[in-house]
Amino acid sequence: MITLYDRALAFTDLGYSVIPLRWRDKRPDGQALMWAGAVDADGYPTWNPYKERQATDQELRLWFQLSGRRNLGIVTGFNNLTVIDFDSWDAYAAWMTIVDFYGRDSSWRRDAAYRVATSRGMHVYLRTVEPVTSFSIGLVDVKARWGYVLGEGSVHPNGWQYAGNGGEIPMIDQLSDVFPFAPRSDLATDAPARSEYNDPWQSADAATGPIGAGSVAEIKERISVADVLGIAQPRARVMIRCPLHQDATPSFVIYPDGHWHCYGCDRGGDVIDLYAELYGVSVREAIAALQERAL
Repeated sequence: MITLYDRALAFTDLGYSVIPLRWRDKRPDGQALMWAGAVDADGYPTWNPYKERQATDQELRLWFQLSGRRNLGIVTGFNNLTVIDFDSWDAYAAWMTIVDFYGRDSSWRRDAAYRVATSRGMHVYLRTVEPVTSFSIGLVDVKARWGYVLGEGSVHPNGWQYAGNGGEIPMIDQLSDVFPFAPRSDLATDAPARSEYNDPWQSADAATGPIGAGSVAEIKERISVADVLGIAQPRARVMIRCPLHQDATPSFVIYPDGHWHCYGCDRGGDVIDLYAELYGVSVREAIAALQERAL
């Protein structure tokens, strides 16, 4: 019988990073992280160290073999791991049809990639040469820097056990080669001037200087998570009640580097993601709105 420790060890051996999550939950297991000494400057448990390094075998044994039951979190972005999260079977089926027509990487076989069946759809695992940032389009979430997904063998809060199938995790050049809806890379330096774009995402993502920062970077520089929430700008990490769900106790963390994460509803991201979640709009629409606000 393959145990969760076996799966965690296998992913680590393949060059990826894993973290402990609460049993039948999507949130990091704070107690397990504290056992490993993974705490921030204020003494709170954090999984941030595993964005930069893999867990040791001792940590893996402690989390998944020697103590109580847990779920397995696979860190996306580490070693350029990207997971396309289809939130419905219809969305997954539509992608399989579309990629046959529009996919540009002929060496990649979509039906041979490592996949994990979730409670509502499918996770498709990939590695990309280009760095990818997380984003959402409709019923699809692309999990990349920095996020995580429930790994094979984990149990969803509704009781569904994540089941894997397929073979190796394929390496591709660009996410857009197999996911035609992917936005341009923030690192692109050959983008045309913004005036040539009609699409809000492309316009916002177009390079404006030699480093290709684009106006997405301008938005993040000029507008903070606190600005969107209408609260005072915190000087350090702060935890408040989540504005996205009924939050009896504070579970929404605003970090000094400009990102946020709610440990109650397991959502997070940057100021653009927050605006999209708050107002029920797409990421593209959020960028367009914040772009006007940043002027």
